[in-house]
Amino acid sequence: MRASIWMMSRSRRKDQPGYTLLEIILAILVLSIAVVGISSAISFTTAQSLNAEVMSTAKELAQEGLEELIAAKRTGGFSALTPVGLGAYGAVAGFPGYTRRSDICYVNAGLTPNPNPPPPASCSGVSTNYKQLTVSVQYQGLPSLASPVVSLITVVTNVGE
Repeated sequence: MRASIWMMSRSRRKDQPGYTLLEIILAILVLSIAVVGISSAISFTTAQSLNAEVMSTAKELAQEGLEELIAAKRTGGFSALTPVGLGAYGAVAGFPGYTRRSDICYVNAGLTPNPNPPPPASCSGVSTNYKQLTVSVQYQGLPSLASPVVSLITVVTNVGE
């Protein structure tokens, strides 16, 4: 009799409310999987949002650099844009992690590089009436990004000066 009382007190009766240990463990397992899935989705969305912000800022900085070169041509004339070839990236004031470089090269009327290009360091080439302006901006602040580069290119001429 004592054994049956002990067994009844240890086991749950069918009319008794509550959950078994197995049900609780399964519920915790299902909730854990859901939380991991949601947190990874949030992490991915955040990374993509940062990537879009970085690319947008880089585009704006490249546009600003291009406008500075065009302003130099307007104030100093076509000769103010001295071909410099592939310049080095320099820090952009007020934007940590961003670097920018400006490249100026002569191009022919077909807007292709000169057939006898100079060494890449100088890019001076044969003087023509057209110069290609390229401004590139790079960001090196996020480990998940492979240093994205945004480049904007335009061509200016001395025709009509």
